[in-house]
Amino acid sequence: MEFAAGQYAQLSFDEVPTRSYSMANRQGNGNLEFYIRRVPGEATSEHVHCTLKAGDEVEIESPLGSSYLRQHHTGPVLCIADGSGLAPIKLIVDTALAHGMKQPIHLYFGVRSERDLYLVEHFQTLAERHADLSFAAVLSEARSTDIGATS
Repeated sequence: MEFAAGQYAQLSFDEVPTRSYSMANRQGNGNLEFYIRRVPGEATSEHVHCTLKAGDEVEIESPLGSSYLRQHHTGPVLCIADGSGLAPIKLIVDTALAHGMKQPIHLYFGVRSERDLYLVEHFQTLAERHADLSFAAVLSEARSTDIGATS
């Protein structure tokens, strides 16, 4: 399936509401990766985390969405994500770097507290390797400033 970095898919499972999730991996390896946060009481995320197993059927409608990486864009790139919304942003950043895009990329990842953070080491490592990438975790309920900025 072809899709651009940042696009999403509609996923349908048996007997639970259809939901939209962004692809988190680059195309070409035959797999699709999604970040699906478990929300207690929300039927679809509960189904994915508690009931879904290998071999179960999933209906996918994709690609969808107009917010995606324009690889011919030469100006700075500003990426802002929160919670599980990091999936399309991760893919945009990973793809831009893999394709050798040289403009500044600024990534801000906002969550409530440190326990909500993920992939921080991934982005910190990328920022160390790529001078044009800056990364900041922004915490609205931070207990320390060790991780990143606070709001």
